[in-house]
Amino acid sequence: MPSPPLNRPTEKLLPAFASGIVAGFLGSMVSVVFELDSLLAMLLTYGIPSFVAACTAILFARSRGLEVWGLVSGGIAVGVGLSVLVHPALGSTGERNLWPVEALMFNVVGLGPIWFGIHVGRLLPHRASDMPSKSRWRGP
Repeated sequence: MPSPPLNRPTEKLLPAFASGIVAGFLGSMVSVVFELDSLLAMLLTYGIPSFVAACTAILFARSRGLEVWGLVSGGIAVGVGLSVLVHPALGSTGERNLWPVEALMFNVVGLGPIWFGIHVGRLLPHRASDMPSKSRWRGP
């Protein structure tokens, strides 16, 4: 006899990968365009997008923290690669032949912020119906 279907919301993993791509692209472009060389600037430039990407990604798949972590990290590597392709189109000079090392550094620096972002993101309301309402009317 088949078991009854579970009433749980569907979880999507593609937004986790997409948020990683956006984080990798933006963080890499900011560090290259503004030529940030200090350690603190690198930590902030790579850490903040990683944290925001993880917070955003976990909203789509709350029970899959490990998968979200992997997809955000993979997306970051793809985003750094895309920034290498877009970099010459912006008229910027300089070669970026060590971009795999940049992607590795981005992920190493992002380990803590991604972990923290996953846990903070789980505390955020998932849907509008999860948020507390000031209205006492509940509707039909």
